[in-house]
Amino acid sequence: MPEIIGQDPKRKARCNNCGSELSFRLDEVKAGDPIPHDDEGEHHSVITCPKCRKSVNVTAQVGPATAQQVKQARDRDYDDYL
Repeated sequence: MPEIIGQDPKRKARCNNCGSELSFRLDEVKAGDPIPHDDEGEHHSVITCPKCRKSVNVTAQVGPATAQQVKQARDRDYDDYL
């Protein structure tokens, strides 16, 4: 019977801006813009490309942003406003 000896915790995505292939962990995902036409107010999950500094949408790989990620994004935006 096969045994699981480890799982790669990283996921993969490609930057639509510069074409870089990226690998990321779930703890590196942040909340992005709200998902349009979503009654539950969910937000896209994004990472930042280290090469071009643009946001890369990874919602398809990890699902919508969690409530905690959305709160952190709002707090960060508020702190930047002050």
